[in-house]
Amino acid sequence: MFPETRAVPCLPSRTRSREGDLLYPLDLVYERAGIAVPRVEVVQPDGIPLPYRALLAHDVDMTLALERHFGGRVVKDDAGDGHG
Repeated sequence: MFPETRAVPCLPSRTRSREGDLLYPLDLVYERAGIAVPRVEVVQPDGIPLPYRALLAHDVDMTLALERHFGGRVVKDDAGDGHG
């Protein structure tokens, strides 16, 4: 029914290979913040429902995928006021 998935266990940092870790370097951010690294699971694209699949399963830069989805340029709002 569902495509084959592979669970990735959350192991203590001293037993993980950093650069081979699925969440690297995000796992470092969690650890520095004192937050447990979440358990993750690799999901094949067919296992992701639309419209999320178009945003998450692609071979282009994430910014380009977001611009295609929203139909316009994506800009960073440094001021936090919604005006770019």
